[in-house]
Amino acid sequence: LVDASSEEVIGVIDAAGGADVDAAVLSAHAAFASRVWSGKTGAERGTVLRRLAELVGEHKERLARIECHMGKPLSEAVWDMEDVSACFTYFAQQAEKLDGMQGVSVELPDADYKACMR
Repeated sequence: LVDASSEEVIGVIDAAGGADVDAAVLSAHAAFASRVWSGKTGAERGTVLRRLAELVGEHKERLARIECHMGKPLSEAVWDMEDVSACFTYFAQQAEKLDGMQGVSVELPDADYKACMR
């Protein structure tokens, strides 16, 4: 990584290969199977996501300064962090909303087919 304003090298990122992708996919499957996140209710997920939104909001200036090392204007990077925080809040709301719909019947055009939210 190179700071666009000074051309100073500020970090190194290794290239990923097929083995890295395979390891990431296996890790994702293991994380899902562990039910650490997938086993949480919508309300529990909402709590975590709201906390993430708060933390991003609290540290938006610092995070924005990291992002603008690549040449982005600071004001735009701050806006990006506010947007990230808002996205976490939105997804927290959706998790809570869907949690309240668990077991609710879903109307479908085919009367022979029954479904519900879970």
